[in-house]
Amino acid sequence: METYHDLFVFLITVVIAFLGMGVIQWLKIKLGIEDKLATVLAVVVSLILAVGELFLTGTLAGGEPWAIANLPATLTGIFSLATIFYQLLLAGPVNARMVADEASG
Repeated sequence: METYHDLFVFLITVVIAFLGMGVIQWLKIKLGIEDKLATVLAVVVSLILAVGELFLTGTLAGGEPWAIANLPATLTGIFSLATIFYQLLLAGPVNARMVADEASG
């Protein structure tokens, strides 16, 4: 993290991804979808959240509110973090350490 802006963007990404995990799970339950369609739903929700994050971080940090070049990285970050949060939620407190160890290699 080189600047406070980078730290701000990272923290916003983590918070949005955590909230996105809940939104994705709620939609999956309400719509009754699973498997491949659930993955598509997760990507669509992550895309919407990524657009919102780009606008939010650009506006609050005084940068340009819409940087399309940053969309793929932002989308990937939100989707990945939401997936990690979900896997840790499934694992529970006892198995969370094993999941973290497996993810780190």
